[in-house]
Amino acid sequence: MANSSWGASEALWADAARRALRAGHNVLVSVYERDESPAAIDQLRREGAIVHFRPLDGWVRRSALLSRLTGVFRSVRNFQPDIICINQGGTYDIGRGGSTGELRRTIEKLGVPFVLLCHCEQGAPTGRKLRHSRRAFQDAAIVGVLANRLKALSEEHLSVSLANARVFHNPVNPSRTSYIAWPGTSYPLRFAFIGRLEPVKNLGALLEVLSSETWRHRDWSLTVCGVGAERHDLERMSESYALTDKVHFAGYVEDIAGLWTTHHALVMPSRLEGVPLAMLEAMLCGRPVVATNIGGISEWLQGSCGFLIERPDPSELARTLEHLWDQRDNLELLGRNAHAVVSSKLDPDPARTLVEWLIEKSAPGCRT
Repeated sequence: MANSSWGASEALWADAARRALRAGHNVLVSVYERDESPAAIDQLRREGAIVHFRPLDGWVRRSALLSRLTGVFRSVRNFQPDIICINQGGTYDIGRGGSTGELRRTIEKLGVPFVLLCHCEQGAPTGRKLRHSRRAFQDAAIVGVLANRLKALSEEHLSVSLANARVFHNPVNPSRTSYIAWPGTSYPLRFAFIGRLEPVKNLGALLEVLSSETWRHRDWSLTVCGVGAERHDLERMSESYALTDKVHFAGYVEDIAGLWTTHHALVMPSRLEGVPLAMLEAMLCGRPVVATNIGGISEWLQGSCGFLIERPDPSELARTLEHLWDQRDNLELLGRNAHAVVSSKLDPDPARTLVEWLIEKSAPGCRT
């Protein structure tokens, strides 16, 4: 990712790279250079991966000519891979210009198969980005999507049929996801948000709804778990809405299981998502979820597991939260249903699945 050093969309490829190394394969990892390298990258290097750091400077990302002059993907060409896995935060990132264009040219010159992983729904691309994305999706050995709905959406956006699309799951941390006893029905009703504090997460709309006269007179609390550029603005908003006695900004929370021992429901009013790990983890812990009907969320969050927000606007969010309040005595049952649904559907070893895909589609010399 360009805007953040690490996130949920990075976990799968990193796990698969470790799995491949331990199976005796050679692995090169190409990531953006940071002032401080993420721990997962350092671990991959210790386990034998070749780590190539690409410049993050805006001029390198914008200019295809400068990207070629700086040899931004020379290490990939020298590595001579049997297969390439491209991990995208957004569905159509592969269609961008600048150094991404140089990546497409590098793959074409190498003549090796590649797999695309698409983590987050995006709006339909246009112009050059549409043309580049369409070709990449058609040329890919596998287009990995988080849900069948996202496959259908990409087919509509690109005007293609994606027979090469497959559904993948992101790994969840077992230490964070065992079923946790319900914290009781005594008030306050305790909500949690888990994720990066960025505009796309739409937390401002949640604070606006909870500041209404209706919610002011109810017994509830909200714990905001996460860090990000919007934290200061959200804290000021909470103060301006006089919610500081009800809304707590907890920063990054490592002990998610501990959080769910005292909280009743996850609220995620995002504008864009794929299938958020925070949602799957909450459901595995036995907690219902309130989330926007975007990405692949609806394929997990069925009516018996929580509440779908049909549009990421305050009025629809208010309507959905009102429905939750009316159903507050049934939340424990919804949480049990959520745990059962995710437990039955989730790939128990997504990293192994991805490595198997890569070996299946690799150049013949790698298929051992």
